[in-house]
Amino acid sequence: MAIAFSGHFNDLTFVSNDFVSANKKMGWLHGALYEYVLISDGYLNLYKKIKNLIVLVSDGQKEVLTYHNYVKLNVNKLYNPTFMENQKLNVEEVKNLRSNYGPYLLMVARFSYPHKDHYTVINALEILNKKFNKYPNLVFVGTGPEEEKVKKFVEQKSNNIASKIFFLGNQTDMKKYYAGATMLVHASVTGEGLPTVMIEALANDLPMVVTDSKVGPREILGDNKFGLLSEVENPDDMAEKINELLSNSTKYEEYKNTSKLRLEDFKPHKIEIQLEHIIENLI
Repeated sequence: MAIAFSGHFNDLTFVSNDFVSANKKMGWLHGALYEYVLISDGYLNLYKKIKNLIVLVSDGQKEVLTYHNYVKLNVNKLYNPTFMENQKLNVEEVKNLRSNYGPYLLMVARFSYPHKDHYTVINALEILNKKFNKYPNLVFVGTGPEEEKVKKFVEQKSNNIASKIFFLGNQTDMKKYYAGATMLVHASVTGEGLPTVMIEALANDLPMVVTDSKVGPREILGDNKFGLLSEVENPDDMAEKINELLSNSTKYEEYKNTSKLRLEDFKPHKIEIQLEHIIENLI
């Protein structure tokens, strides 16, 4: 078996044109089928040769296969696993984070607009302060090409807002940041694949408010079953959802508990069994 694991034109072409001699072929997509078809018909032409595909999200798949009914594909959905649950947690470091940043909202993302929308989260924090009288801090972990622009955006805010936002750059031990946070907040405009940070938040029983961008967040959270979805590029709606969790301790605890249930679908052993089944049924 040969797997085009990056899911890009280069490795898909390499596998589909038999550069590696293999009885079976597989293409591994890092999102939904329709996302790639939107980018280029070239993907669909390569998929036809490979036949077997793994997707992270099934959103829009029926539509693609219906309107391209001449394409016969064997498509399976398989989530990325998380191993964070088994990582050791330094309790003292968590205490230090809470001491340094107080109750904080956490966003873990590369600074790359519109794939990651830090601006909506910043504006939501401002609304949370002014409209709902809630004053958590906001911690950004990550770097990227948009970072300096986001920092300048923060500088334009009043000192009451700017002083509550912290840029911590890239970090290697993320577990302590999840453990110390009050909530995960995450925003995107153009969509995701299957956001790893949301799965890691589940592994740390961390309630979350995430924009309902295509695709990924709804796949993980369902219809607000395992966390709250907010409208894309709508800081007012995000602020309302954050306030809902901060104001309702019963709902907050409910999402902490449901995180454990949803995490079961992302555990390595379960995904290993599913992958074995997929491999056994390749065409």
